[in-house]
Amino acid sequence: MYWFSGRLVHNIDTNDENQTDEQMSFGFSTGDKKIPRPYFYAIAYPTPHGFIGSTLP
Repeated sequence: MYWFSGRLVHNIDTNDENQTDEQMSFGFSTGDKKIPRPYFYAIAYPTPHGFIGSTLP
């Protein structure tokens, strides 16, 4: 699932439509070649300060 905030990312070329909007993606994978076991994932762009390495509740 993708979520777009509607806000533009600062200092990004507005002609690059894939990179201009703040966005978050999250979901579930049944596994793949790199990670063979099922897993949940969450991706934020641009990466918010403190996002990487924060503990989950």
